[in-house]
Amino acid sequence: MTATIENKNQTCDVKTACSACPMSGSCSLLAKERTEEKAETKVITKNKMPKRFFIKKPNINKIQKFSWIMVPLISLGGLWYHKLGLIMAVMMVFILGLSYFRGRLWCGNFCPRGAFLDYLIKPISLYGKIPGIFTSKYFRFLVVTIFMTVFTIRTKAAFSAWSTMEALDRWGLVFAVLCLVTTIIAIVLGVLFSPRTWCSFCPMGTLQKVIYSLNKKLNNKKAIKA
Repeated sequence: MTATIENKNQTCDVKTACSACPMSGSCSLLAKERTEEKAETKVITKNKMPKRFFIKKPNINKIQKFSWIMVPLISLGGLWYHKLGLIMAVMMVFILGLSYFRGRLWCGNFCPRGAFLDYLIKPISLYGKIPGIFTSKYFRFLVVTIFMTVFTIRTKAAFSAWSTMEALDRWGLVFAVLCLVTTIIAIVLGVLFSPRTWCSFCPMGTLQKVIYSLNKKLNNKKAIKA
């Protein structure tokens, strides 16, 4: 009786069951069947396992392996020693100056918060879909507006202090609290969605993009006049 391979309805000329067939070790039909079963098993396993289990290493460079420490140092350490927050002020000035020439180079290569999210949040992220509103131009500019408004009000209040040293302490605290709040938001969104969800509407990233666009427009005008 002609044997039939289970579930595939494929036949061969050997008149015996597949389990007792002397050609089972070299049977092309059985080999194909086993290959297909392994592929199906892999697909099922991959669909059941959360994506985070397939991500072994954070996507960070040698500098970011150490720079991520700046995030807890400023956001937490700055609450006790306020002048640590001034590190963030220096970084912001440097980043915005660099962006005029190199755009968002800082974001992808040096950003401590990006490294922090990749290093610590990536393993526990649920990898949900990032809401489209976060990448919207209007939402990003709304975040920048809120960021700059809060920053301006807090800075004005900080420099109303009587002594210069007290003013620096208060200003440092402004940056420390700002870093802490935005980091908490980034962590929550990173766990619920992609680890770098915050990067899609980061106010500093938006400002870098705007400043670089200004540079390109000025260069285009110069080229036209020339």
